[in-house]
Amino acid sequence: MIERSYVVAGKEIEVGFYHDRSGTRAAGNVKCHELPRLPKGLAEKLEKLEAEASGTRERFECWAWESAVTSWWEWAAGRAEELELGAVYSYGRSGGYIGLDAFSEERVEGIVLDVNDGCKNCQEPYGEHCDGKCLFEPTRYTPANEKAFRVLTNLTRFLRECEESVRGEGAIATLTEEMKFYIEAEWEERMQTKRR
Repeated sequence: MIERSYVVAGKEIEVGFYHDRSGTRAAGNVKCHELPRLPKGLAEKLEKLEAEASGTRERFECWAWESAVTSWWEWAAGRAEELELGAVYSYGRSGGYIGLDAFSEERVEGIVLDVNDGCKNCQEPYGEHCDGKCLFEPTRYTPANEKAFRVLTNLTRFLRECEESVRGEGAIATLTEEMKFYIEAEWEERMQTKRR
C-alpha cells in the first residue's frame, strides 16, 4: 500500500493506493487482527463449553469472524454505492485491503487537477489565489468543478470510514456480539439437553 498526498483547494489530503499486477487503485487498509476479550461471565461459559467439547472456542471464533467480515463487506459495498463510488473489492493475500477499481491512481490525479483547475468565483486556478482567497473577489477558492470535488470528498471520506471502522471499539464490539450470540445459543442448547 502506498500513500499519496495531494493539495486540493488548499488542503492536504492523503489517498492510499494498492498495487498489483492489474494496476494501482485507490484503497484502504482494513486489516483487523484482534479478537475481543470477552466479558467475565461470557468467558466463563465459553470455558465450560470448551471443557465439554474441545475446539468449541476456535469454532465460535471462526464463525464470529466470518459473520462479522461478511456484515462489514456488505456495509462497505452499500456505503460505496451510497457515495456513488462504484464496486468495492478485497485485495491482498489476506484480503486486508479494500479497493475501488473505478479509481486508478491516474484518475485520482486527474480529479485533483480538475478540482484545482478553476475557481467558481473568479475562474482562476487555485495556484493564483493568495492563501486560498480570490484576488479580485471577496471570497475563497471554490472549485468550479463541483462534481469532481464531491467525488474526491466522497472517496477520501469512504476510505477513512472503512479504515476507522475496523479499528478500535466498533470492530471489537461487533466481534464480541457475534461471539456472544454463538456462546449463548450453544449454552442454551446444552442446558436444555441436560434438563431432558
